[in-house]
Amino acid sequence: MCIRDSPNIEGEKFVGFRIAEGLGLFPVEEEVIEPVFPTTERKDLEVCFSGDGIFNGTSYINGWTEVTAAATTESLTGTILNRNHINGAGEWLEGMASSKDGGATTWNTGNNGDWTFEIEMKFLANPAGFAIWLGTDSHRVIIEVYGDRTQDNEGNSFNVAGNNLDGQFHKWRIVNDSGSSRYHVWRDGVRVTPVEGANYDGVGADSRVVLGDRTGGAFGNNYEVEIASVCYDQSGGYMPEGADLDGDGMSDAFEYEFFQSLTGGLPDEDADGDGQSNLQEYLAATDPIDEQSVFSVCEIGEFEGKVRVTLGQASASRIYGLYQSADLGVSDPWRLIAGPFPGTNGSLALDDPEDMRNRGFYRVRVDLP
Repeated sequence: MCIRDSPNIEGEKFVGFRIAEGLGLFPVEEEVIEPVFPTTERKDLEVCFSGDGIFNGTSYINGWTEVTAAATTESLTGTILNRNHINGAGEWLEGMASSKDGGATTWNTGNNGDWTFEIEMKFLANPAGFAIWLGTDSHRVIIEVYGDRTQDNEGNSFNVAGNNLDGQFHKWRIVNDSGSSRYHVWRDGVRVTPVEGANYDGVGADSRVVLGDRTGGAFGNNYEVEIASVCYDQSGGYMPEGADLDGDGMSDAFEYEFFQSLTGGLPDEDADGDGQSNLQEYLAATDPIDEQSVFSVCEIGEFEGKVRVTLGQASASRIYGLYQSADLGVSDPWRLIAGPFPGTNGSLALDDPEDMRNRGFYRVRVDLP
């Protein structure tokens, strides 16, 4: 697959609208595209603690401590940390004040810029809320997770329903935008804050991570939570992988990169006229505004007595499988015979494991990981 530079679609639209307006064909109001933060996505964050990287079965480790230890019991199940709040005293888990495994990155020395924080947890009980409190050096982000919703401190900016007592693990990702003094939150990859983000929930010198109870009052009492992981990345703000604001099947990062908006692309349209829709281009990790960037098979041939199907460009962000049928799936269903394999950002060979067949048809399927 060959990639070449393409004209900027928004620039072409701007010029076309100005010409039409000058000819008096129709009145035009210039579209204002506001900058959006964050615009990129990342799956894996720089520093990550599994439950047994927070608590070793006897004590808290790696810079993690607890306030009012008598208020909780804790245990490990494999790598999962169980914390059970057993009375009404104020208590919380405070963490990441020292470097992990001898590294130089710590939360309290780099939390005043753009950062990303993520926690994966499952609630067994949550009658009065659970706090995710993140300091930004001079401000506070305070997210309250209840059994039936996620909201900011006292629900001033957002309050979004979600069943957090369904017996499943869920992930909350928080991204700090230091430039606008706002933050963004996703639950399981679904945005719960407004697109412009939420205002900070407090002012004051603060460099802590606080999880659980945060007051001496009723908030946070008597929860039981299982924590699978706590991760963060201070190199920037990153959306969860595959976050999709408008639910059209194309990720926000993809739409922003190619259509300058989190909702700018239409899935059924073919922006570059190459015969593949914008959604198909997203799924194949090709460029939707370059007609030469398409998903295709470069070569089908024989290799060591077997059929080899070669792809010219296989993205490392996608997986590829080779399917075979004797009659195009009419009476012989398509069967996966090789893969799925991750792409290489280069050519990828998919081999039929059997010797050359008398008759057969092949097709390649590309999927998200």
